[in-house]
Amino acid sequence: MTTIQLLQERSPQGRLQYRAVYRQHHAEGTTLGAALDALEDALPADSGTVVILQKFKADRFFGEEQQARLAELMVRLEASRAHGHDLAPEEMAELEELVEQELRATTRRAKDIYHQSSDQ
Repeated sequence: MTTIQLLQERSPQGRLQYRAVYRQHHAEGTTLGAALDALEDALPADSGTVVILQKFKADRFFGEEQQARLAELMVRLEASRAHGHDLAPEEMAELEELVEQELRATTRRAKDIYHQSSDQ
């Protein structure tokens, strides 16, 4: 399964923009769809895709410390890649683990929403 992370960011001019991230590939767009479209050529053709929209709001499924560390590592990754290299292997492993934790948190959120809507 292919996992894409979508980040909502502000441009240096203060405009809202989106970044789609798949492994070492990054693409930007003025909408979520534009960022995904720009990333499309980097995606494997033979796998399903899960998209995570990261709003950077802590909740009971993915806490403030996890959110802050994920944001910090994403900034460091972007800066590292801008200089032509990746994060240290330990940091990259931590980043990947946090992305996996956020994916599991997203699943738990969806189940929680489903259960709440089923009870009504």
